[in-house]
Amino acid sequence: MSDFSLSSLMMPAYKPNTTRWPVGSLVIHEFDAKTDEMLMVVTGYDDDTGHARTLYAYPEKQPAVWRHVWRNPITMLHAPERFGIEVPHG
Repeated sequence: MSDFSLSSLMMPAYKPNTTRWPVGSLVIHEFDAKTDEMLMVVTGYDDDTGHARTLYAYPEKQPAVWRHVWRNPITMLHAPERFGIEVPHG
């Protein structure tokens, strides 16, 4: 019998984020590949849960089923610069 469990896949890999990103910020999700194609844009926050509403910044590079609003706890949304991803400004 293996010690592996599906729940082990959901363990945070990084220290939880505590920043409440301003709307328009580019972020990277905890479990996404750390490439610029996986950047997400914060579009707002849910009043009831406080989760950030996000969209992939480059939807054309994502499967069609991923092209919708995602709701993520801020603990899972990190600064791209942390992973060496350059963020366009301006």
